[in-house]
Parts: sequence; structure tokens; C-alpha cells
Amino acid sequence: MSRRSPGLAHVAPLVAFLMVGLLTGLGLAGKSAAALWVYPLQTGVGLALVLYFWPVYEFGPVRWGGIGWAVLAAPLALWLWIAPSWWYVRFGAPAWMEGRIPGPGMPIRVLLGMMERTDGFNPAAHEGSVIPAVAWLALRFVRLVLVTPLIEEICWRGYVMRLVDDPDRPFFENPFGRHRWKTYGMVTALVMLVHEPADWFGAFCFGSVAYALAVKTKSLGTCVLFHALVNLLLGVHVMVSRQWGYW
Repeated sequence: MSRRSPGLAHVAPLVAFLMVGLLTGLGLAGKSAAALWVYPLQTGVGLALVLYFWPVYEFGPVRWGGIGWAVLAAPLALWLWIAPSWWYVRFGAPAWMEGRIPGPGMPIRVLLGMMERTDGFNPAAHEGSVIPAVAWLALRFVRLVLVTPLIEEICWRGYVMRLVDDPDRPFFENPFGRHRWKTYGMVTALVMLVHEPADWFGAFCFGSVAYALAVKTKSLGTCVLFHALVNLLLGVHVMVSRQWGYW
């Protein structure tokens, strides 16, 4: 890998992050193992690649106005992500939402995020392991609040959004944050597809808000800040509600 390849620099951290995560789906690591070493490995690999390619990235100015928009938008994006599960736990779902979707075979409500999210990484369950539970929790927040916002925004907003804007030019020659509906559709669809189907609705809402923020502020740094704030709030929500499935 070379720092002279700006496209690779923007894509490689997220691709490596996702490939490490595939270890859980290939049967090479069970759920418990994923919690104990796959996720920390994702964190280390993703962060190492971001630091290696750091000179390539252009985050742009993070102005006070952009910070204000990020702070205001973060709770909205979080609520849109968790609202379907909140509604389902309290009020259930209409009978027609139990119908199966052809192909995936999952109920319609699951595709909309209407399900309990209690099955996931509970740090207290690893209290007796070699590494203290608080260390696992710290690693989870580093992954959630620092690494994931950087690698996702660098790829989706920093690269794909500008590439789709005008594919006939090098992406770095296209201005950051220019609105085109085809760009919005492509980037938001990709954001959804890297998540599990139960998160598609939340990812669509989050991606839409993040795209609007990119267009509004013209700053990749502001998008990273927004993403970090949303994930921080999500982590707090998980700890308070014990909805471990949102990790």
C-alpha cells in the first residue's frame, strides 16, 4: 500500500475493518470470541491504517456553526436509529408485520428494526476473564466513538460521495459536499448494506442526516464529529438500557 494512492487510503481502513468482522460470520470465531478478540482486532487494524494514511486525508475546517449542527443532529439520528426497537418493546407490532419477506425469510418488522436488542456484548459477562471487564468496555468505546466514525466517514463521505459526484474526474478534484440525488442514493444505500438488515432503517436515517450535514457544512471533520457524537450517545444508551444488540 502506498500513501500516493488517495483512493486506497480512503477505502482500505473500512475494507480491512469489515474483513476482520467477517471472521464471526465464517464460523472462525463464535459470538463470545468475537466479543473478546475480533472486535479489538478490528479496532487495532482500522486505527493503524487510518494513522498510516493520515497525511492523505483532508478533513476541512470544523467551524462553530458546523459543530452546532452536529450537536443538534446527533440526538435526532440516535433517536431515529433506536425508535423502532423502543416502539416494539413497548407496543409490539401489527400482525401483518409478522409476515415473512421472500428470500431472507425474516419478518417485515425485523427489516424495520422492530425487535428486541438484548443479545450482544455484555461486559459484565466477562468479569472473570484475564482482562478486566472495564478494559473490554474501554476497547468497545474506542471502537465505537473513535475508530468507526473515522473509517466510515473517510470512506463514505470523503471518498465515495466525491467519486460518485463526477466519476470522470479524480475524486479529490470534486468539491466536498456538493449535492446530487444520485450521490445521496448511492452513498446511503452502501451505508445500509454494510449493516445487518435489522439496522437498515436506522442506517438509512443516519446516512440521510450525515449526508445533509456534509452538504450543509462542506466539512468532513464535522461529519466525523457528528458520527462520533451519535455513537457516544448510542454507547451510553446501551449501557443504561442494556440493549447490548446495538453494539
